[in-house]
Amino acid sequence: MRQGLTLAVALLLALPPLAAQAPQAPAPPGAPAGATVRGRVTDGATGRPLRMARVALTSVTPGPNALERFTRTGPDGTFQFKDVPAARVTVTASKPRYITLQYQQKLPEKAGRPLDIAAGRTVDAIDFVLLRAAAITGRVLDELGEPVSNAWVSAMKTGYDERGRALVSAGGATTNDLGDYRISQLPPGDYYVVAAERLDGFGSEMDADIGFVKTAYPSTADLKDARGVAVRAGLDTAGIDIALLPAHAARVAGTVLSGDGQPAANVWLVLQAIGNGPGAGIGADTYSGADGGFLLPRVAPGRYELHARMNSKPNEGAVVPLDVSGDEITGLIVPITRGGRMVGRVVPPAGVPPARAADAKINAVPVGDTLIFGTGFGGVVKDDWTFDWDFLLGPRIIRPQSLPRGWYLKAVRRGEEDVTDTPIVFRAAEVVRDLEIVLTTDDTTVDGSAVTRDNKPAERYTVIVFPEDTSLWTSWSRFVKTARPDQTGRFSIEGLPPARYRIAALAEIEENQWNDPEFLERLRSTASSMTLEVGQHVSLVLHVR
Repeated sequence: MRQGLTLAVALLLALPPLAAQAPQAPAPPGAPAGATVRGRVTDGATGRPLRMARVALTSVTPGPNALERFTRTGPDGTFQFKDVPAARVTVTASKPRYITLQYQQKLPEKAGRPLDIAAGRTVDAIDFVLLRAAAITGRVLDELGEPVSNAWVSAMKTGYDERGRALVSAGGATTNDLGDYRISQLPPGDYYVVAAERLDGFGSEMDADIGFVKTAYPSTADLKDARGVAVRAGLDTAGIDIALLPAHAARVAGTVLSGDGQPAANVWLVLQAIGNGPGAGIGADTYSGADGGFLLPRVAPGRYELHARMNSKPNEGAVVPLDVSGDEITGLIVPITRGGRMVGRVVPPAGVPPARAADAKINAVPVGDTLIFGTGFGGVVKDDWTFDWDFLLGPRIIRPQSLPRGWYLKAVRRGEEDVTDTPIVFRAAEVVRDLEIVLTTDDTTVDGSAVTRDNKPAERYTVIVFPEDTSLWTSWSRFVKTARPDQTGRFSIEGLPPARYRIAALAEIEENQWNDPEFLERLRSTASSMTLEVGQHVSLVLHVR
């Protein structure tokens, strides 16, 4: 997929600033402070209006005052939002059996276009052309050709996430009692179809020791031997039958112990597979009994982590690595702990009007393959700007989730050590003290516009800025940022740390593709150089070609 991607790389041109495109209509005298956003949703094949399509208007940046508004289209396919406050927003349209798209987004993995809403203005022609979604259908069978019910089937495609290039799920479905499945709401493209046996867990006493490994169509546990399934827009691709591969499955039994060493009842245990390709282990879940004991009766070979979470004490739990080869595992002890703690303070910018500490939301984001009960931990900052967070396990990097407007992350310090871009490893019962999260208003700004090959104003493009220093090409890097133009054709990127950068404007790019170091390396030789100092504002005209 990636080899076929054509990149239009930006060059910095000494051109005069472009005139603004498609300006918002000025507000008439006495107009309310709120803006109006209007548009229409139509069928991509027939051009007919789509009634009862759901349209969402949401803030680009999360925060305490983030917008989240919804409406439905009328019989003529039109929609309208009234009294919208000034903000940068995304608008998304969806309807059953159609592909959900953002404004000016071609496909879900491609870039959409945000809107900058000015108070009292009217933004017209926010139109959507939705394509019919596709589906994949088939059956899941065992090695004897008998149907497998309650199996989970996923349509996977090569894409990108926060870690870079990855196999990501585009949809899934559960088989019925005949082994039939139907994965709907798929955009056109090439997919791997992967099936997995689902175990009941929840106190199951099943004794069978034969299970199935995760199997890709038509019947392989190795992705390189899998057969891709090409899907066309609006059509069902039928007959994608998968024969699950049998494997000797192991019983995994043990006891959950509370922090004081006593048996812990009613603890939710989730067996999470490591990796997401065929051949990775299949997860399962269950609860501990009154004596703290638990049983996972049929676990296929693979690498796992066993996650435990106490429903009565959500800040307590455990993560235990587990390698299953097919042999029975008994006597496994799962010790409940409060996890690691993180104690420190947030240092707000000096010399600015005071803000509420509650408006500063900070995340301790897991890095690597492990996701521990979600993708991040949203920390509560107390009124005195201190924090004390627990149940932190594994490597995590500190990043703002939302900040007051105009505030940016300057540094994260652990005592005298700068750990802004270094993961902190949290271990059970360990306390990480003396952390300072330093915020600043000394931002950098890179903004401007772009032109096409023939020097006409460009409307669809993505700007990517990334550092010269390749060691900073990491997950959740502060030094890698992207921007898309608003409805006037202009882009803006704020809050980059001072450094030497490369900048490019791309006609086509997949979501999260900038997290792939190989992609950045290919782009590096043709992107233009740029240096940012503290507080610097750089305005550019980029050439998309």
